Amino acid sequence: MLAVLLATLLLPLRGWAQGPILFTIANNSPFANTDLYVAVVGIDAATGNHILVNPRTNASLPISMSFNTVLGPTYNGAIGPGGN
Repeated sequence: MLAVLLATLLLPLRGWAQGPILFTIANNSPFANTDLYVAVVGIDAATGNHILVNPRTNASLPISMSFNTVLGPTYNGAIGPGGN
């Protein structure tokens, strides 16, 4: 009986997963809905690496500097660690 009680209390601690996060975008801007994008980022608890989560498929991808295709601003000659 004690084993069943302990298993009931401790088994939920074995796994950790986030379920779907539902959200709605209420577009009150001058931009068309087709011009709005959502980025969900996080940290992979197993590796500690930053990830990008696809909100449609829930798939996670490691974030890479190659994802950055837009040149960023340069402040006082400092271009940052990515070189852009």
